Amino acid sequence: MTGSLREPDAEQRAALQRLVAAWAGPGVAAAEDVELVDVALLHDGRPGVVDVLARVGNWSGDAGVERPGDRLVHAVLGLRRPGDELHVLGAREDPVLGLLDDEHGLAVVVDGLHDADVAELLLVAVGGPAEAGPPTVEREAAPPPGPVLTVSVAEDEHDPVVAFGERCALRVFRRPRPGPHPGVALLVALDRAGFNHLPAPLAVWRRGGTDLGIVVERHVGAAPGWALALASLRDLCARSGSPEEAGGDFAPEARALGTMVGRLHLALDAAFGRRAEPVATWAAAVEPVAALEGEAAAALRALRSSPARAPAIRLHGDLHLGRTARTDQGWILVDTTPGAERYGSPLADVADVLWSFHHAATLTAAQLGRDPLGHPEAASSCAAWEARNRRAFVAGYLSTPGVAGLVPPDREVVGQLTALFEAAREARVAARAER
Repeated sequence: MTGSLREPDAEQRAALQRLVAAWAGPGVAAAEDVELVDVALLHDGRPGVVDVLARVGNWSGDAGVERPGDRLVHAVLGLRRPGDELHVLGAREDPVLGLLDDEHGLAVVVDGLHDADVAELLLVAVGGPAEAGPPTVEREAAPPPGPVLTVSVAEDEHDPVVAFGERCALRVFRRPRPGPHPGVALLVALDRAGFNHLPAPLAVWRRGGTDLGIVVERHVGAAPGWALALASLRDLCARSGSPEEAGGDFAPEARALGTMVGRLHLALDAAFGRRAEPVATWAAAVEPVAALEGEAAAALRALRSSPARAPAIRLHGDLHLGRTARTDQGWILVDTTPGAERYGSPLADVADVLWSFHHAATLTAAQLGRDPLGHPEAASSCAAWEARNRRAFVAGYLSTPGVAGLVPPDREVVGQLTALFEAAREARVAARAER
């Protein structure tokens, strides 16, 4: 009889290579492109859960890649009895990947994150009490999961997120990097610093020092920030008039959002510390990125020769309306995973949000301008909306107690830096669109 998957034999390892190739999809040509790195049995029996780390070549059609070992991938495999009825999650119609033998006999292997029963076993293994989980799971915390009900699975920037009732959600990193995940480190540090404008981390799943996933609390009913901004713009254009007179005036929310971002930066300062850097250095870093004109060009000229120094803190990075949501308790960050370990002026994050206001306004104006029903004042209404909400956001940010110590004391320099960072953001977005 075939042995346990706790120590897979040669035949089982070959089968696992084929299964990972099937899980990865057409980007992996064959099992020969898969090199197993680590296999962990998280739940024995039927259903069972096998967690696999592997290196693959030619992942997702990577150009010019032919040898294995180029990218680390992470697959959660479920083991089911032949003939078992599957409770399939998400849009994947058939999660079955193949067959595998172990000490319990033949198993039908499925993508574990698209099988409700397997996903619930995974949550217990990753986020349950230590005595309930296998020794192959390392946790940052271990809250008892209690009764769970799998609601859905969604792909978010390649990382599946499985929601369990209204209580928690598990994000699994399909392409982990060796060592801590910077977004996870950021989330945990902010939570420890007392920043409560985010889904609290309940458990971090890691093995061998590599972060494999995270369990966070859910904020059911939270309204996405991007959707709220677009709704406000459309309401204004439908009614005409000034932004402050529209029923969907966004300025109070923009101001509150600015306060939330100010508190975020204070928490980042408390968690990771700061250092003083020359303002001219930031200007020099922006100059090669963007072809500047107008206000941004004038800001660059002024800042290149500035003797000022200002605090540099750990940034969120890529902060925009799409990474925020509004709950009954206020604004929250819904995604810290893009946060690279990068220090700089907190005004770079501010500029990202201001760019997001601009993007929402210009996108809405363009869409309504093409509307056959006609919105002749859409462009001017959207421009007025953008101006009003930019002012409200900056006012909320700068009036947050403690933020004055994170930005240059000269408000003109604050404006120049913000304009420069926003121009650089626009240039990066345009460059990506041309690729």
